[in-house]
Amino acid sequence: MDLRIPENREIVISETKIAENMDRKDASFIATEVYNGRLRQYVVEYLESLFSKSTVKEMPVQSGSNLARRIVSERASIYKEMPQRNFQNVTDEQEEVLNKIYSDMKVDFMLSKANEFYALQNQCLLQCFPVDGKLKLRVLKLHHFDVITMPGNPEEMLGVIISSYDKKYKRDLNEDSNPIASSKISRPHKSDISNQIDEHIADPDDKGPATFEVWTREYIDEKGEVVPALNFIMDRKGNIVSEDILSPINFLPFIDISSYKDYQFFASEHNSIINFTIEFNALMSEIAQGHRMQSYSQPFIKGPQELMPKSLEVGPNTILNLPSDPDLGEVEFGFAVPGGSVAHGIELAEQLLAQFLSCQGIDPKIVSSDSGQRFSSGIERLLSMIERFDATRTDFSLFQEIENKLFHMIHHWHNALQGTDVLDDKYQMPRLSDDVDMVVTFARPEGAQTMLDKVSMHERLIEQGLGSRVTAIMDIMDMSRAEAEEYISKIDEDDMGLMSSLPIEKTQEIDLPKAAIELNEEVEEVKELGAAQGQIEVEKDLVLNGAQVTSMIGVVEKVAAGELPRSSGIVILKTAFGLTEERALEIMGESGKKFKTLKEE
Repeated sequence: MDLRIPENREIVISETKIAENMDRKDASFIATEVYNGRLRQYVVEYLESLFSKSTVKEMPVQSGSNLARRIVSERASIYKEMPQRNFQNVTDEQEEVLNKIYSDMKVDFMLSKANEFYALQNQCLLQCFPVDGKLKLRVLKLHHFDVITMPGNPEEMLGVIISSYDKKYKRDLNEDSNPIASSKISRPHKSDISNQIDEHIADPDDKGPATFEVWTREYIDEKGEVVPALNFIMDRKGNIVSEDILSPINFLPFIDISSYKDYQFFASEHNSIINFTIEFNALMSEIAQGHRMQSYSQPFIKGPQELMPKSLEVGPNTILNLPSDPDLGEVEFGFAVPGGSVAHGIELAEQLLAQFLSCQGIDPKIVSSDSGQRFSSGIERLLSMIERFDATRTDFSLFQEIENKLFHMIHHWHNALQGTDVLDDKYQMPRLSDDVDMVVTFARPEGAQTMLDKVSMHERLIEQGLGSRVTAIMDIMDMSRAEAEEYISKIDEDDMGLMSSLPIEKTQEIDLPKAAIELNEEVEEVKELGAAQGQIEVEKDLVLNGAQVTSMIGVVEKVAAGELPRSSGIVILKTAFGLTEERALEIMGESGKKFKTLKEE
């Protein structure tokens, strides 16, 4: 469609106002509002579709559980750590200027927002264009633009029309159910929320300029003629208000960030995250209303009509005198205790939340996990224990492609603006060659595994012979192999419970660990009793650590197993550990007394 023709511009403007296109923009605006925390209005509207307005007006509307923002912020994890970019086939001067361009464009921040909006709505547009002496990035949500598709390929853009979204009829504070009490300066009526006038100052119903910003790419029409790329501003009637309608580049300065498309430009409009966020808060509102209603007993009085009192005053200081008649009966007064269970409602909410989060990639077992931290409910535990999502390979591949497209868009913009004063002097550099490229390396986030998950996984790997304690420690504790081996060595030294039992004959009953520990405890006593006087001949500063005790037990084991003569073992204990003859014999016990040499056999 050649937008140089006035009739085509009028057709495009009229098509932007059709109901299905407005519904698409409305859904995008609602998703943005909910994500930004302004979801109370939509919870109230959902409740009013289930109950009467008067009932909803009395309900304690709950709108504080913004699941959408929590899930999206965790899912959009690609730019939580800055990626590394390596420019190729550029000079040092060009690399320095490119780094300035990326820094001043705030590329990491803007791409992180694009990652969030993609996670929220499955699609957004990234625009790169020159303004105020530099290149700028802008993230466009689905209610910010319309698209003219390529003939024969509805998934590709021929043109993009940017316009402001008129939200004066879409945003409503619903004061009738607002928990904030009114004051003298409060506006009493909903009609006062928007005066439907776009003031000079900023206000909630700002709709932006009443114009369209149009971009089209260069293409060949059905007659075989080349239609140049266009860029101009037109008013609401299609009149061009720009002096020059030709674009300085022959391509569209937009990058479509989207998921799978079903032979149409816009990805699926269904948004389960937004819908569930609204429905969950509505459910919590119903539970809160049930709790409120069940918190009070309802007084009642029944009996014959002739005996019913005209007025009745009750209270702790009042005595009721209820009439009765042998023929008519008695008047009965009491309180009706409400039924139902709030606990069952909370349980239902927990189950729904667990199922939904499970579908979003979160292990629902964390509802009942024992972490040592105390939570008032499973809902609180879920919201506090949602761990960091590991972005899928598909998302990484998508944003690698986006990074590459953005670099070449900057590349072509800069070359197109050579010899002009559009960009400031600090961005000036020699023309970039056609073979320039950029390689981006993302910091891969950790998977959504708890410590218990990792330990359990490595236990199974070790059982199947596919791992070891060293590889487990390397992963769990984030250590190198040398650090893991040293860590395990220290554990073995300190943990006597991991020592194998001594394989000795039944008659050789001796608690070696106990004897060794008792020896270690007596070392300090030796110093006090006077080792220098010969009572016990042991080194003055002798202190046995875990490794030495283990080695001592190893000597006794070898003697007991017949691998070492008893006399040699005693000598080793005395020499290596500084024990006296008496103490060495005590430690050795009965081990090795039946030792025989090969000649004796």
